[in-house]
Amino acid sequence: MVHTSQPSQADLALELERLDTDLFRSVRLWKPQDGRGVFGGQTMGQAVWAATNTVEETYKLHCYFLSFGDAFSPSGILYHVERLRTGRSYATRYVKAVQNGKTIFALVCSFQVPEPTQTLQSQLVLHPPPEECLNRESILEAEMADPNLSPKVKDFLRKALDHSKNNSVEFRNVEKVGLRDMGRQTEAVPWRLQWVRTKVPIKGGDAFQKCVLTYMSDFQFIGTVARALGIGSGSRKVAMMASLDHMHFYEDVDVSEWMLFYIEVPRAGSGRGLVHGRFYTLDGKLAVVASQEGVVRIQL
Repeated sequence: MVHTSQPSQADLALELERLDTDLFRSVRLWKPQDGRGVFGGQTMGQAVWAATNTVEETYKLHCYFLSFGDAFSPSGILYHVERLRTGRSYATRYVKAVQNGKTIFALVCSFQVPEPTQTLQSQLVLHPPPEECLNRESILEAEMADPNLSPKVKDFLRKALDHSKNNSVEFRNVEKVGLRDMGRQTEAVPWRLQWVRTKVPIKGGDAFQKCVLTYMSDFQFIGTVARALGIGSGSRKVAMMASLDHMHFYEDVDVSEWMLFYIEVPRAGSGRGLVHGRFYTLDGKLAVVASQEGVVRIQL
């Protein structure tokens, strides 16, 4: 098992070694710069990929983060897949992620044979296309050009720019707001709207594309709760731990094509926050619905 910085390609982040029929091990793990453990989206994506290797199309998943994964552990993470049910239309798998003898993550996911049916979905309001939105690197480079920046702020922006350049996922905010403006905000903004895609095409079929999208969904997802609470980047800092996540897949996607990711926060308080997210394809199809609850506490 290899510890790396964030892989330059999302598919590399999900690579697994098959040890037995239903037993898999991570090939590489990475920890975000300010994170306390393995990136949660990587654990989710690897677990779904392990389950997918025992069946076909993913329909939905429901998972719990029980403890932080250690990105430096030489044993990596072991994924044990249990085949709960395999029917004609639906199959269910349970995946337990174990590291150093301790269960750190649990996942139940369902798989469905596609069926022809009439489609009804929620619609999204008008929004600018990705071509009219700046990517994060462009926004950060423009902010760093400010000659009045303090050394501390400039260093913060430089690290954010390096992280963004190394990220395998590209983000374009629909809002024309810089990173420092987001950090300085004091008013509650209980939503986030951005275009997302992988920076390079991903090899693999529809099932693997969904695993990659699972990985992508965890970027900035629960962090929207801090924004909803009006917590800036000054003296009030946030300690976060993702604890619960659901995803429902309705359409096949190509993660290297633009998708609009709409995130909203219906409730936050008592040290917890809930976010809902919807991924729309360029032609307006609602492809994925996601929810996540996380611990969000202000460090006093």
